[in-house]
Amino acid sequence: MAERNSKPSDCSPLTELSKLPQVRLEDPRQVVIMWQTARSWPLGGIRLVRKGAPDDDVREIWMEHDDELHYYRGYDHWVTLTGLADGASYEYLLLARDADGQVRQLVETPFAFDYPDYHVKVEITGGPFVTNPGTACMSVVWRTSLPSGAAVDVRKTGTDEVRRVLRGDTGILSVHDLHHVVHLTRLEEGTSYDYRPVIFDSRTGAFLPAGEWRTFTTLSKAKKRFRALYMADLHGDRLKLAQMLERFDAASCDFVLYGGDMVWSAMHAPEAENLWDEFIHTSVEHFATTVPMVMVRGNHEGGGLYADSYAKVFHSPEGNTYHAFRCGDFLFVCLDSGDICPAERDCFPEFFARQREWLKRVLDSEEARTARFRIAVVHAPTHGMPDGEINERMRRYFLDLLNDPSPERRFQLCLGGHDHRCFRCNAGEGFSRLAQPLPGEVMKFGDVFLYTVMLNGGPLPLDGKWEYTVTEIIGAEDKVQVTMLDGVTGEQIDAIAIDAAGKVTELAT
Repeated sequence: MAERNSKPSDCSPLTELSKLPQVRLEDPRQVVIMWQTARSWPLGGIRLVRKGAPDDDVREIWMEHDDELHYYRGYDHWVTLTGLADGASYEYLLLARDADGQVRQLVETPFAFDYPDYHVKVEITGGPFVTNPGTACMSVVWRTSLPSGAAVDVRKTGTDEVRRVLRGDTGILSVHDLHHVVHLTRLEEGTSYDYRPVIFDSRTGAFLPAGEWRTFTTLSKAKKRFRALYMADLHGDRLKLAQMLERFDAASCDFVLYGGDMVWSAMHAPEAENLWDEFIHTSVEHFATTVPMVMVRGNHEGGGLYADSYAKVFHSPEGNTYHAFRCGDFLFVCLDSGDICPAERDCFPEFFARQREWLKRVLDSEEARTARFRIAVVHAPTHGMPDGEINERMRRYFLDLLNDPSPERRFQLCLGGHDHRCFRCNAGEGFSRLAQPLPGEVMKFGDVFLYTVMLNGGPLPLDGKWEYTVTEIIGAEDKVQVTMLDGVTGEQIDAIAIDAAGKVTELAT
């Protein structure tokens, strides 16, 4: 039970109090109530009633020393309660005893609190999964049945020395949340680690390791070859997602990229229920406890009454919904393209301005400058088919940065979705090699960008082709091989190789 202020239900004036009472669980099975009076009283106490109990179940508790002697004459008062019933609700009135020993009731309306039910255990109801991969970091995410604190036990695989990392970005252990994101830092590059979630039960003050040890491996700049999958626009189709993860062996990847719109509706449920139900649980079952799940937000994750719950589950150690990481000679930059907005207004310009400044800092970093390849991962890219407001905004904020021709900044590839059509336009070309424009469609691509754009398919595509697709990315020292596959049949739709200069080589399909 967390510390909180208690308030009378009718909010009547509290002329007798200078501070409202606070109810705090000091130790397991022991509650302390503290308050301050506007004038000095010889002795303070409470009259306690359990809701639903017989009328005669009333206790008076007075302020006492540890040696059971009464305190006298003061403004600060507190009482200690023991023997409370699990899961019960209580009401109490504040009392004072004057110099003549007469008891006075300070307020007319009782205060209330709920006592924890110690018979109900805190359990993991979702996850854990790993995300935010890096050469020296990883994040672990899970969900619990009751609000609790969180930590992660981590050790190098094959060793016994365990380090416990608390969830507390502000230096304070938070115990009020159902979602828990613990950022592990100070890890070694290209190294396997075992981890397990730890629940902190604030009712008992105990840290409880939860579940078995699992293993992940940090990324390495020295890695010569890697394999990843990119999927987008599944729109809550868990069966299709499960089939695709199984068919293309997501568990053997170095990481899996989700390009947004993994949920169907923007009418989100409280506490991110739809995120878990529509793709996270399935991902955990197939790969995400050991292989990092990298998520970029789509417009369906970005709109709706409870859309802010997305960031409770997916955020970087800096608190952003965009991030970057290095694997081998490749820098992956995951951008947040935001929600769909009318052309006549900007959507959260401060958000995109901050994201632009962040991208400039990333591209100035040594990790970015020493990479030979740079891949942008987005939901809605700078150029689409059809092209809309969301694409125009991405051009406005990011095109000049993505279009830098210098070897230490050049992007070779942009992976996206959103349009529900398989699309590829090579750098410097003015046409799509897959989907073709429908009558009246406006195309805004050509030689104005120096990177190849590839978009995955999605349900109900405008051209009737390739609903669910998977893009496989295989990185090597001198090229990246990108293969688009039909997610249902496994048929190869498109395959190319791109070298560090951005040159595209068509591969046999």
